[in-house]
Amino acid sequence: MASPSGDTTLNQEPKKGRGIFSYWKPTASSQPPPDVGLAYYETTLLRQHSSSSISWIGTLQLSLILIIGVVSGPLFDKGYFYPILIASSLMLVFALMMLSLATQYYQVMLTWGVLGGICTGFLYIPSVAMIPLYFTSHRGLALGCATAGGSFGGVIYPIVVRRLLNTGSFGWACRTMGFIALFTLSFAAVIIKPSVQTVKKPSRKLFERSIIKDRAFAVFGLASFFMWLGFLVPYILTPTFGLVGLDRPVPEDLAYYMLAVPNAAQALGRIILETMVDHKLLSTETILLFSSAVAGTLALCWIAVHNLGGFPAFLVLYAFFSGAVTTLPAFIIPYLSPSLAIIGTRMGVVYGAAGFGALIGTPIALAIDTQSHPFLGAQLWNGLTILFASCLCVYPLHEARKRRLAIEGKAEAKSEAKTAGGEFRPGDAIIVVIGNCLNKFLPVDEPFIETSAMLARLLCGASTDGSGRLYWL
Repeated sequence: MASPSGDTTLNQEPKKGRGIFSYWKPTASSQPPPDVGLAYYETTLLRQHSSSSISWIGTLQLSLILIIGVVSGPLFDKGYFYPILIASSLMLVFALMMLSLATQYYQVMLTWGVLGGICTGFLYIPSVAMIPLYFTSHRGLALGCATAGGSFGGVIYPIVVRRLLNTGSFGWACRTMGFIALFTLSFAAVIIKPSVQTVKKPSRKLFERSIIKDRAFAVFGLASFFMWLGFLVPYILTPTFGLVGLDRPVPEDLAYYMLAVPNAAQALGRIILETMVDHKLLSTETILLFSSAVAGTLALCWIAVHNLGGFPAFLVLYAFFSGAVTTLPAFIIPYLSPSLAIIGTRMGVVYGAAGFGALIGTPIALAIDTQSHPFLGAQLWNGLTILFASCLCVYPLHEARKRRLAIEGKAEAKSEAKTAGGEFRPGDAIIVVIGNCLNKFLPVDEPFIETSAMLARLLCGASTDGSGRLYWL
């Protein structure tokens, strides 16, 4: 899988990546306890603090998941996958256990907003970067199934936590999530086998200067920043919009169970859209651009949603297409990278830019709401930022497509060369004609095969297939 220099290309033999689904379940899900427990903070645990202050806990945690990729990506490239997995898994479980004991605002912020975000961030980028290293064929299906683990966790966590909050305590809700994370991450650590790329390599800089010189990659990172400025708004506002944004408010429990709806739709979107890449129904670049444009358009259509029937339909459609927006960059970044050996670094930069967008975007969206139309500002911010990011994606996706076609063309030419003749040099055509005539009209025996094979190799790199028929190396 690795070349002698420790480098890699995009057309090499795959390694088995079993267990990645379990790895993604606790790391890629954006619905751990604090998101579901936001109302619990506001009404019980942290009722003396404003909603704006409390919202920073979840916003910081979600942002750090992406921002930490700037560090975890290069460490993954340097071969520290298992130390990252083990240390971050243990610290994530520790963060959840400490969260169960928290009673003050600063304790919740430090245990989950900071420590939980950092630990999940160290797990997130390696979980994305390992897919292209393990799989060369069916990458779309592999990535879709792996990232569906995050969506599956996003379906299970809100339901479990809400039930535990109703029947038990916040402390046991957090501890239960800690035990679930311990089990799934332990399973992943045992099952996932390291590829050649995850063994320790010679020292490499944590930051590659070539990143800022690659205009296509730089624009793609900028597009990710603007994409995530508004991307999370529907997910964060789902319970609140269900309670106060509809003509007929839904029951409180149903409003929080609605968090499971977009996560289930995301799982379907990731698997279906990314499998289309494998079957070449549409190119990766086309699907990413189309999905982001549709997600932005749907966000603007959200303005017209006022009833219980329309809101779940919006959530399903938005999550279906936006799920591809979060994971398909893992297909694009390898073609915007000079080598797979630094894919973790480049993914870390892109997702780090997205993290900064998420950090400031959601507070801005909530701040521009008005009294007469409390959700209008957030809805406009959501749609316009995604559509602007879609426009920025056009140039880097065009460049990625050119590089992908060039790589695929070289691979196809190499494959044809192995079976049909390789490069033709002067005189090769004459040798082909003579060789075919000899194959047809002369008796084939062992001395003839050996002699013709030797002459063919000496003259133009041809050989025989064992029956005396000439072919080209």
